[in-house]
Amino acid sequence: MLAVLEQIARDFDYYKNIVIGMTGGEPLLRSDIIEVLRGAQELGFKNFGIQTNGAILAKNPDLIPELVDAGVRAIGTDIDGIESTHDKFRGGIWIF
Repeated sequence: MLAVLEQIARDFDYYKNIVIGMTGGEPLLRSDIIEVLRGAQELGFKNFGIQTNGAILAKNPDLIPELVDAGVRAIGTDIDGIESTHDKFRGGIWIF
């Protein structure tokens, strides 16, 4: 992940002003996500958004200040309707 960000930093003059969106799968499953974000900050990137299912944040709310400190400025999630609609759409997976 850092190698890709290093390439962007080398190839684009305006990269410091863009917002990087991290999606997945689930980006918070990466055990090194904070290190990746901090490494990206060292490259000059300032703004990150993460798309998450929310399960990890629900179980580890102390992770939120760490993400903010590492440059995350937006957190998005999907809720696909009421529980039965969501479960049907997601194959029976309800995270909370």
